Amino acid sequence: MISENRKWEILSDYFSKNGFSQYQTNSFDNFILRTLPRIISDEPNIVIESAERKIIISFSNVYVANPYVIEADRTKTILTPMDCRYRNMTYDAPVYVDIHSEIHKVDCQPVITDNIRIQIGRIPIMLRSVKCNLSRLSYSERIQAGECEYDQGGYFIINGNERVLVSQIRHVYNVPVVYAQNSKKWSRIAEIRSMSDETGHSVLISAFLSIDDRNIHIGLPCIKISIPAGIIFRALGYTNSEDIKKFIGLSSMKAQKYIQIIIRDFYSISSEHEALIYIGKNSVHTIKEETRADYARQILGTDIFPHLGVTSTLKERSYMLGYLLYKLIATHIGMRHEDDRDDYMNKRLETAGILMSDLFKQLFKKY
Repeated sequence: MISENRKWEILSDYFSKNGFSQYQTNSFDNFILRTLPRIISDEPNIVIESAERKIIISFSNVYVANPYVIEADRTKTILTPMDCRYRNMTYDAPVYVDIHSEIHKVDCQPVITDNIRIQIGRIPIMLRSVKCNLSRLSYSERIQAGECEYDQGGYFIINGNERVLVSQIRHVYNVPVVYAQNSKKWSRIAEIRSMSDETGHSVLISAFLSIDDRNIHIGLPCIKISIPAGIIFRALGYTNSEDIKKFIGLSSMKAQKYIQIIIRDFYSISSEHEALIYIGKNSVHTIKEETRADYARQILGTDIFPHLGVTSTLKERSYMLGYLLYKLIATHIGMRHEDDRDDYMNKRLETAGILMSDLFKQLFKKY
Protein backbone atom coordinates (compact mmCIF):
# COMPACT_ATOMS: atom_id res chain seq x y z
CA MET A 1 0.00 0.00 0.00
CA ILE A 2 1.39 3.41 -1.01
CA SER A 3 1.40 5.91 1.82
CA GLU A 4 -0.47 9.20 1.60
CA ASN A 5 2.77 11.22 1.57
CA ARG A 6 4.17 9.06 -1.24
CA LYS A 7 1.03 9.63 -3.34
CA TRP A 8 1.46 13.40 -3.02
CA GLU A 9 5.13 13.09 -3.94
CA ILE A 10 4.21 11.20 -7.12
CA LEU A 11 1.56 13.76 -8.05
CA SER A 12 3.93 16.66 -7.34
CA ASP A 13 6.62 15.08 -9.52
CA TYR A 14 4.18 14.47 -12.38
CA PHE A 15 2.78 18.02 -12.43
CA SER A 16 6.22 19.61 -12.07
CA LYS A 17 7.32 17.79 -15.25
CA ASN A 18 4.11 17.94 -17.29
CA GLY A 19 2.14 20.92 -16.00
CA PHE A 20 -1.55 21.04 -15.19
CA SER A 21 -2.97 21.23 -18.71
CA GLN A 22 -0.86 18.84 -20.78
CA TYR A 23 -3.58 16.19 -20.68
CA GLN A 24 -5.85 18.67 -22.51
CA THR A 25 -3.29 19.59 -25.19
CA ASN A 26 -2.35 15.91 -25.68
CA SER A 27 -6.02 15.06 -26.17
CA PHE A 28 -6.51 17.89 -28.68
CA ASP A 29 -3.32 16.97 -30.58
CA ASN A 30 -4.52 13.36 -30.87
CA PHE A 31 -7.82 14.65 -32.29
CA ILE A 32 -6.11 16.88 -34.87
CA LEU A 33 -3.37 14.45 -35.95
CA ARG A 34 -5.13 11.08 -35.75
CA THR A 35 -8.87 11.14 -35.08
CA LEU A 36 -9.81 13.87 -37.57
CA PRO A 37 -8.13 12.14 -40.58
CA ARG A 38 -9.74 8.84 -39.53
CA ILE A 39 -13.23 10.39 -39.40
CA ILE A 40 -12.73 11.78 -42.92
CA SER A 41 -11.34 8.55 -44.38
CA ASP A 42 -13.92 6.27 -42.71
CA GLU A 43 -16.87 8.18 -44.13
CA PRO A 44 -18.31 6.23 -47.10
CA ASN A 45 -18.35 7.79 -50.55
CA ILE A 46 -21.32 9.93 -51.53
CA VAL A 47 -23.10 8.23 -54.44
CA ILE A 48 -25.81 10.05 -56.42
CA GLU A 49 -27.38 7.84 -59.05
CA SER A 50 -30.07 8.26 -61.70
CA ALA A 51 -30.97 6.50 -64.94
CA GLU A 52 -28.62 8.73 -66.95
CA ARG A 53 -25.66 9.22 -64.68
CA LYS A 54 -23.84 8.22 -61.51
CA ILE A 55 -21.81 10.66 -59.40
CA ILE A 56 -19.29 9.50 -56.78
CA ILE A 57 -17.71 11.95 -54.34
CA SER A 58 -15.02 11.11 -51.79
CA PHE A 59 -12.97 13.10 -49.26
CA SER A 60 -9.34 12.55 -48.24
CA ASN A 61 -6.11 14.18 -47.05
CA VAL A 62 -7.48 16.40 -44.31
CA TYR A 63 -5.26 19.32 -43.39
CA VAL A 64 -5.68 21.80 -40.52
CA ALA A 65 -3.75 25.04 -40.94
CA ASN A 66 -2.31 27.21 -38.20
CA PRO A 67 -4.49 30.18 -37.16
CA TYR A 68 -4.42 33.13 -39.53
CA VAL A 69 -6.75 35.90 -40.72
CA ILE A 70 -7.27 37.61 -44.08
CA GLU A 71 -7.27 41.36 -43.43
CA ALA A 72 -9.45 43.93 -45.19
CA ASP A 73 -6.60 44.67 -47.66
CA ARG A 74 -6.47 40.91 -48.52
CA THR A 75 -3.15 40.35 -46.78
CA LYS A 76 -2.66 37.22 -44.70
CA THR A 77 -1.75 37.74 -41.01
CA ILE A 78 -0.56 35.02 -38.64
CA LEU A 79 -2.79 35.18 -35.55
CA THR A 80 -1.58 35.12 -31.98
CA PRO A 81 -3.87 34.56 -29.00
CA MET A 82 -3.29 38.14 -27.86
CA ASP A 83 -4.50 39.43 -31.25
CA CYS A 84 -7.75 37.54 -30.71
CA ARG A 85 -8.15 38.87 -27.18
CA TYR A 86 -7.71 42.49 -28.31
CA ARG A 87 -9.81 42.20 -31.49
CA ASN A 88 -12.61 40.00 -30.07
CA MET A 89 -11.80 37.26 -32.56
CA THR A 90 -11.91 33.48 -32.37
CA TYR A 91 -8.54 31.73 -32.36
CA ASP A 92 -9.38 29.17 -35.04
CA ALA A 93 -8.04 27.70 -38.26
CA PRO A 94 -9.51 26.41 -41.54
CA VAL A 95 -9.97 22.70 -42.23
CA TYR A 96 -9.12 21.57 -45.76
CA VAL A 97 -9.78 18.30 -47.59
CA ASP A 98 -9.14 16.95 -51.08
CA ILE A 99 -12.41 16.20 -52.90
CA HIS A 100 -12.38 13.54 -55.61
CA SER A 101 -15.42 13.34 -57.91
CA GLU A 102 -16.35 10.98 -60.71
CA ILE A 103 -19.25 11.46 -63.15
CA HIS A 104 -20.23 8.32 -65.03
CA LYS A 105 -22.61 8.58 -68.00
CA VAL A 106 -23.92 5.81 -70.23
CA ASP A 107 -21.63 5.18 -73.21
CA CYS A 108 -19.22 7.93 -72.10
CA GLN A 109 -15.82 8.03 -70.47
CA PRO A 110 -16.04 9.01 -66.78
CA VAL A 111 -15.23 12.61 -65.93
CA ILE A 112 -12.80 12.62 -63.00
CA THR A 113 -12.02 15.77 -61.05
CA ASP A 114 -9.63 16.24 -58.14
CA ASN A 115 -10.10 19.41 -56.08
CA ILE A 116 -7.12 19.99 -53.80
CA ARG A 117 -7.40 21.58 -50.36
CA ILE A 118 -11.01 22.70 -50.37
CA GLN A 119 -12.04 24.44 -47.13
CA ILE A 120 -14.98 22.72 -45.42
CA GLY A 121 -15.01 24.72 -42.19
CA ARG A 122 -13.02 26.20 -39.35
CA ILE A 123 -12.09 24.72 -36.01
CA PRO A 124 -11.04 26.41 -32.72
CA ILE A 125 -7.38 25.83 -31.89
CA MET A 126 -6.32 25.06 -28.33
CA LEU A 127 -3.52 27.24 -26.98
CA ARG A 128 -0.12 25.50 -26.82
CA SER A 129 -1.38 22.60 -28.96
CA VAL A 130 0.41 21.30 -32.05
CA LYS A 131 -1.45 23.79 -34.31
CA CYS A 132 -1.07 26.81 -32.02
CA ASN A 133 1.30 29.49 -33.29
CA LEU A 134 2.73 29.83 -29.76
CA SER A 135 4.17 26.31 -30.06
CA ARG A 136 6.64 27.62 -32.62
CA LEU A 137 7.94 30.27 -30.24
CA SER A 138 10.53 30.06 -27.50
CA TYR A 139 9.79 30.99 -23.90
CA SER A 140 11.04 34.56 -24.33
CA GLU A 141 9.24 34.97 -27.68
CA ARG A 142 5.93 33.95 -26.11
CA ILE A 143 6.35 36.64 -23.45
CA GLN A 144 7.16 39.20 -26.15
CA ALA A 145 3.93 38.12 -27.93
CA GLY A 146 2.01 39.23 -24.83
CA GLU A 147 1.50 35.87 -23.14
CA CYS A 148 1.84 35.29 -19.40
CA GLU A 149 5.03 33.46 -18.50
CA TYR A 150 3.03 31.00 -16.38
CA ASP A 151 0.34 30.29 -19.00
CA GLN A 152 0.36 26.58 -19.91
CA GLY A 153 -2.46 26.73 -22.47
CA GLY A 154 -5.11 24.03 -22.69
CA TYR A 155 -8.00 26.42 -23.43
CA PHE A 156 -9.57 28.25 -26.39
CA ILE A 157 -10.28 31.88 -27.29
CA ILE A 158 -13.81 32.40 -28.62
CA ASN A 159 -14.85 35.91 -29.67
CA GLY A 160 -12.01 37.36 -27.60
CA ASN A 161 -12.90 35.44 -24.43
CA GLU A 162 -10.95 32.57 -22.90
CA ARG A 163 -13.00 29.38 -22.77
CA VAL A 164 -12.25 25.95 -21.29
CA LEU A 165 -13.84 22.76 -22.62
CA VAL A 166 -14.65 20.97 -19.37
CA SER A 167 -13.98 17.23 -19.32
CA GLN A 168 -17.04 15.02 -18.88
CA ILE A 169 -17.23 11.87 -16.82
CA ARG A 170 -19.15 8.84 -18.07
CA HIS A 171 -19.51 5.15 -17.33
CA VAL A 172 -17.13 2.80 -19.10
CA TYR A 173 -18.13 1.39 -22.49
CA ASN A 174 -17.83 -2.24 -23.65
CA VAL A 175 -17.23 -3.69 -20.17
CA PRO A 176 -19.99 -5.65 -18.35
CA VAL A 177 -20.67 -4.46 -14.80
CA VAL A 178 -22.95 -6.04 -12.18
CA TYR A 179 -25.02 -4.16 -9.60
CA ALA A 180 -27.64 -5.02 -7.00
CA GLN A 181 -31.10 -4.10 -8.21
CA ASN A 182 -33.59 -2.46 -5.89
CA SER A 183 -36.83 -3.68 -7.42
CA LYS A 184 -39.64 -6.08 -6.62
CA LYS A 185 -38.78 -8.30 -9.61
CA TRP A 186 -34.99 -8.41 -10.07
CA SER A 187 -32.22 -8.92 -7.50
CA ARG A 188 -29.20 -8.23 -9.76
CA ILE A 189 -28.49 -6.66 -13.11
CA ALA A 190 -25.46 -7.07 -15.37
CA GLU A 191 -25.25 -4.44 -18.10
CA ILE A 192 -22.91 -3.33 -20.83
CA ARG A 193 -23.00 -0.13 -22.87
CA SER A 194 -21.68 -1.33 -26.22
CA MET A 195 -20.21 1.47 -28.35
CA SER A 196 -18.98 1.03 -31.92
CA ASP A 197 -15.79 2.88 -32.86
CA GLU A 198 -16.72 2.44 -36.52
CA THR A 199 -20.18 4.00 -36.52
CA GLY A 200 -20.53 5.74 -33.13
CA HIS A 201 -23.68 3.66 -32.54
CA SER A 202 -24.28 2.43 -28.98
CA VAL A 203 -26.80 0.15 -27.26
CA LEU A 204 -27.40 -0.97 -23.69
CA ILE A 205 -27.65 -4.74 -23.17
CA SER A 206 -28.77 -5.98 -19.74
CA ALA A 207 -29.06 -9.35 -18.03
CA PHE A 208 -31.44 -9.71 -15.06
CA LEU A 209 -31.66 -12.27 -12.27
CA SER A 210 -35.08 -12.52 -10.64
CA ILE A 211 -35.49 -11.97 -6.93
CA ASP A 212 -36.72 -15.57 -6.46
CA ASP A 213 -33.69 -17.04 -8.33
CA ARG A 214 -35.97 -18.66 -10.90
CA ASN A 215 -35.50 -16.51 -14.04
CA ILE A 216 -32.61 -15.01 -15.99
CA HIS A 217 -33.68 -12.56 -18.70
CA ILE A 218 -31.95 -10.35 -21.27
CA GLY A 219 -32.95 -6.79 -22.18
CA LEU A 220 -32.51 -6.16 -25.93
CA PRO A 221 -32.64 -2.88 -27.90
CA CYS A 222 -36.04 -2.12 -29.50
CA ILE A 223 -37.73 -4.98 -27.58
CA LYS A 224 -40.26 -3.82 -24.98
CA ILE A 225 -39.94 -6.78 -22.56
CA SER A 226 -36.97 -8.72 -21.26
CA ILE A 227 -36.47 -12.07 -23.02
CA PRO A 228 -35.46 -15.33 -21.24
CA ALA A 229 -31.75 -15.87 -21.90
CA GLY A 230 -32.34 -19.43 -23.13
CA ILE A 231 -34.66 -18.16 -25.87
CA ILE A 232 -31.96 -15.74 -27.03
CA PHE A 233 -29.51 -18.62 -27.50
CA ARG A 234 -32.19 -20.60 -29.36
CA ALA A 235 -32.83 -17.60 -31.63
CA LEU A 236 -29.10 -17.40 -32.33
CA GLY A 237 -29.39 -20.82 -33.96
CA TYR A 238 -28.08 -23.21 -31.30
CA THR A 239 -29.67 -26.62 -30.82
CA ASN A 240 -27.41 -28.11 -28.13
CA SER A 241 -27.46 -26.98 -24.50
CA GLU A 242 -23.75 -27.84 -24.22
CA ASP A 243 -23.04 -24.73 -26.31
CA ILE A 244 -24.65 -22.58 -23.61
CA LYS A 245 -22.39 -24.08 -20.94
CA LYS A 246 -19.37 -23.40 -23.16
CA PHE A 247 -20.33 -19.77 -23.76
CA ILE A 248 -20.92 -19.04 -20.05
CA GLY A 249 -17.88 -20.99 -18.88
CA LEU A 250 -18.87 -21.69 -15.25
CA SER A 251 -18.37 -25.20 -13.85
CA SER A 252 -18.92 -24.79 -10.09
CA MET A 253 -21.84 -26.60 -8.46
CA LYS A 254 -23.39 -23.31 -7.30
CA ALA A 255 -23.40 -21.99 -10.84
CA GLN A 256 -25.13 -25.06 -12.30
CA LYS A 257 -28.44 -24.10 -10.73
CA TYR A 258 -28.53 -20.87 -12.73
CA ILE A 259 -27.21 -22.41 -15.93
CA GLN A 260 -30.04 -24.96 -15.72
CA ILE A 261 -32.53 -22.07 -15.59
CA ILE A 262 -31.16 -20.83 -18.93
CA ILE A 263 -31.23 -24.37 -20.37
CA ARG A 264 -34.83 -24.81 -19.18
CA ASP A 265 -35.90 -21.76 -21.16
CA PHE A 266 -33.75 -22.91 -24.09
CA TYR A 267 -35.82 -26.09 -24.41
CA SER A 268 -39.12 -24.25 -23.86
CA ILE A 269 -38.89 -23.15 -27.52
CA SER A 270 -38.75 -25.86 -30.17
CA SER A 271 -36.94 -24.05 -33.00
CA GLU A 272 -34.88 -21.04 -34.01
CA HIS A 273 -37.79 -19.63 -36.06
CA GLU A 274 -40.17 -19.89 -33.12
CA ALA A 275 -37.66 -18.09 -30.89
CA LEU A 276 -37.27 -15.30 -33.46
CA ILE A 277 -41.05 -14.91 -33.69
CA TYR A 278 -41.23 -14.70 -29.87
CA ILE A 279 -38.69 -11.87 -29.86
CA GLY A 280 -40.09 -10.05 -32.90
CA LYS A 281 -43.67 -9.94 -31.64
CA ASN A 282 -42.48 -7.96 -28.59
CA SER A 283 -40.95 -5.15 -30.67
CA VAL A 284 -41.55 -1.57 -29.56
CA HIS A 285 -42.54 -0.91 -33.18
CA THR A 286 -45.53 -2.32 -35.03
CA ILE A 287 -44.13 -5.19 -37.09
CA LYS A 288 -46.10 -7.26 -39.58
CA GLU A 289 -46.45 -10.87 -38.53
CA GLU A 290 -44.61 -12.21 -41.58
CA THR A 291 -41.57 -9.96 -40.92
CA ARG A 292 -41.20 -10.50 -37.17
CA ALA A 293 -38.58 -13.24 -37.53
CA ASP A 294 -36.48 -11.11 -39.90
CA TYR A 295 -36.74 -8.14 -37.55
CA ALA A 296 -35.52 -10.21 -34.59
CA ARG A 297 -32.74 -11.71 -36.72
CA GLN A 298 -31.57 -8.21 -37.60
CA ILE A 299 -31.43 -7.22 -33.92
CA LEU A 300 -29.39 -10.29 -33.00
CA GLY A 301 -27.23 -10.08 -36.11
CA THR A 302 -26.36 -6.37 -36.20
CA ASP A 303 -27.83 -4.39 -33.30
CA ILE A 304 -26.40 -6.14 -30.24
CA PHE A 305 -22.78 -5.64 -29.20
CA PRO A 306 -21.84 -3.15 -31.98
CA HIS A 307 -18.39 -2.72 -30.38
CA LEU A 308 -17.47 -6.14 -31.78
CA GLY A 309 -17.62 -4.64 -35.27
CA VAL A 310 -19.94 -4.96 -38.24
CA THR A 311 -18.10 -8.08 -39.42
CA SER A 312 -18.43 -9.98 -36.11
CA THR A 313 -20.09 -13.39 -36.30
CA LEU A 314 -23.07 -14.72 -34.35
CA LYS A 315 -20.65 -17.00 -32.49
CA GLU A 316 -18.60 -14.02 -31.31
CA ARG A 317 -21.80 -12.27 -30.17
CA SER A 318 -22.85 -15.45 -28.37
CA TYR A 319 -19.56 -15.52 -26.45
CA MET A 320 -20.10 -11.87 -25.48
CA LEU A 321 -23.61 -12.71 -24.27
CA GLY A 322 -22.17 -15.66 -22.34
CA TYR A 323 -19.58 -13.38 -20.73
CA LEU A 324 -22.36 -11.02 -19.60
CA LEU A 325 -24.20 -13.96 -18.00
CA TYR A 326 -20.94 -15.27 -16.52
CA LYS A 327 -20.42 -12.02 -14.63
CA LEU A 328 -24.04 -11.95 -13.46
CA ILE A 329 -23.97 -15.51 -12.08
CA ALA A 330 -20.41 -15.33 -10.73
CA THR A 331 -21.28 -12.18 -8.78
CA HIS A 332 -24.47 -13.69 -7.38
CA ILE A 333 -22.76 -16.86 -6.10
CA GLY A 334 -19.88 -14.89 -4.55
CA MET A 335 -17.08 -15.68 -7.00
CA ARG A 336 -16.49 -11.96 -7.57
CA HIS A 337 -17.48 -8.74 -5.86
CA GLU A 338 -20.29 -6.56 -7.08
CA ASP A 339 -19.08 -3.59 -9.13
CA ASP A 340 -19.01 -0.12 -7.59
CA ARG A 341 -20.80 2.54 -9.65
CA ASP A 342 -18.60 5.26 -8.16
CA ASP A 343 -15.27 3.49 -8.71
CA TYR A 344 -13.14 5.28 -11.30
CA MET A 345 -12.26 1.87 -12.75
CA ASN A 346 -15.83 1.85 -14.08
CA LYS A 347 -15.73 5.43 -15.38
CA ARG A 348 -13.90 7.36 -18.06
CA LEU A 349 -13.05 11.05 -18.49
CA GLU A 350 -13.75 12.47 -21.93
CA THR A 351 -11.33 15.34 -22.51
CA ALA A 352 -11.39 18.08 -25.14
CA GLY A 353 -10.14 15.95 -28.04
CA ILE A 354 -12.74 13.23 -27.50
CA LEU A 355 -15.59 15.71 -27.12
CA MET A 356 -14.55 17.62 -30.24
CA SER A 357 -14.19 14.43 -32.28
CA ASP A 358 -17.76 13.40 -31.39
CA LEU A 359 -19.04 16.84 -32.39
CA PHE A 360 -17.00 16.95 -35.60
CA LYS A 361 -18.26 13.50 -36.59
CA GLN A 362 -21.88 14.64 -36.29
CA LEU A 363 -21.27 17.91 -38.16
CA PHE A 364 -19.31 16.24 -40.95
CA LYS A 365 -22.12 13.73 -41.57
CA LYS A 366 -24.57 16.65 -41.85
CA TYR A 367 -22.15 18.43 -44.19
